[in-house]
Amino acid sequence: MGLSKNNIILAAQQNVSRGTELDTIAGNRLDFVLDQIYENYTWEFLSKQPPATVTLTAASQTWTVPSDYLKFLNMMLVRSDLNASNPQNTPLEKYSFVDYQRLSNPLQTGTPQLVALNKTYTDVGGPGVTGYVWPVPDITYTARLAYYYKPDYSITGTLEPTFPHTGDLVALLTNELIGMGYGSMEMRRAYDPDLMEKIMRKTRLNETDNGMVPLIARKDTRIFRSGRYGRTSRTSTWDRS
Repeated sequence: MGLSKNNIILAAQQNVSRGTELDTIAGNRLDFVLDQIYENYTWEFLSKQPPATVTLTAASQTWTVPSDYLKFLNMMLVRSDLNASNPQNTPLEKYSFVDYQRLSNPLQTGTPQLVALNKTYTDVGGPGVTGYVWPVPDITYTARLAYYYKPDYSITGTLEPTFPHTGDLVALLTNELIGMGYGSMEMRRAYDPDLMEKIMRKTRLNETDNGMVPLIARKDTRIFRSGRYGRTSRTSTWDRS
């Protein structure tokens, strides 16, 4: 079991010798930390959503993106509403929004061929995403969007955030509060602007250590060899030949 959101906030407040007066500030900052974790790193536990059905409305450049959208995987145009000579499903090419804006004929109508997404930040940890399609649909189409989803980080305090290492969230939130000027002068000097990257790197290494690295090591006779009780670690130095 991990820590609930309330307990993460409480522990970070205690770390900087503050109390409930920081509840709102710490809660908002924890939401920001979770947003950065979800946004900037790819997690297997965020990829379990089934594809979402999307409507591409006739004569409209935009389409509604699911509220929990995080990262694009693929998008297929469902062709069952057209004649049988067309393929059932057609993949739509993903353009960056910058490239989409450079299209020389953005209002051309026809069967959609590509999509783009524009992300705008309206508040801390609260991005909004608008989907665009080209050509502008000549009729209403249905599409299916596969994507990494973003859990609701603004959950109630008694729930555990969707992140497998909630203890790390205490360290990250504590560091954020120190960076905002809370805590002693000595603690403020210890503020680490790179802590997020360090913790994420450690998490990645630990995930690897539970999988591919041991698998390779067990096959490498320089590291492991057969022993009385099966495959045991060598105590001597590696054979560098």
